[in-house]
Amino acid sequence: MRLYLDFKHLLLLAELADTGSMVEAAERLHVSPSALTHRLREAESRLGVLLAARDGRHLILTPAGRSLAKAARSLVQDLYNAEQAAKRIGQGVTSLVRMACGYYNDYRWFPAVVKSAAAIDPGLQLELVPHVWD
Repeated sequence: MRLYLDFKHLLLLAELADTGSMVEAAERLHVSPSALTHRLREAESRLGVLLAARDGRHLILTPAGRSLAKAARSLVQDLYNAEQAAKRIGQGVTSLVRMACGYYNDYRWFPAVVKSAAAIDPGLQLELVPHVWD
């Protein structure tokens, strides 16, 4: 299997899809806009296909660019999740339980749950994730 793009190309496409701006994407990725322009042209050259076109001050991804950006977002999220899992393992966390709760719920019950869970499984990590239900 031959891969033509590097992870840096995928990060660029994901940011361009989110921002539509080379300047904003460059700020998010902590590089210069000219470096990103070069990176985009390099990706297009490697693939032999146009990935983005200018529309005034904005960049519009082509269908090929949108397809890659969608895959890039998924890959970036997967890598982030893998990194977080590795960090938890390194810290001795063996299990993670995420619980979604409304923003305005009363959380006084949570410390007791944490204490009980820690007694059952010392490597268990509990996370409260804010969520708004419609």
